[in-house]
Amino acid sequence: MSLFIVATPIGNPEDISLRALKILKSSDLIIGEEAKIARQILGQYELKEQFANLRTLNEHTDQDELNELLDLCKIKNVALISDAGTPSFCDPGFKLVQLCRKNKIQVYSAPGASSIMTLVSLSSKELKSFHFLGFLPKEKSARMNTL
Repeated sequence: MSLFIVATPIGNPEDISLRALKILKSSDLIIGEEAKIARQILGQYELKEQFANLRTLNEHTDQDELNELLDLCKIKNVALISDAGTPSFCDPGFKLVQLCRKNKIQVYSAPGASSIMTLVSLSSKELKSFHFLGFLPKEKSARMNTL
């Protein structure tokens, strides 16, 4: 059927779109990065009935599990969410999006709040272009090296 990439708020729960809520409510399956956080997100919007339809996709997901999620995308309407922000952007969800596209499964996006666009909009500069080089490493020495 299809995969919906659904952006979740990056801070304020009121930043979720009406379209995102509609998709989450009507999806046959919801895939989140971490089950606990996905349940918190769904619970915030009174979508607890979707807890039973929850699966995870993260850095620990192996290829067999990924193929199983792909098979579900072939027969169900699936929503992909991340812990915060847009799934598949600096996020393991890209693997499922890649597989869906390769297998000619429709992929749709329900955009939402973006930390990058928020930063750009708060800048006092007229920015016509910029480069995003990824998130900084978590380890201090690696982070300092990158900077």
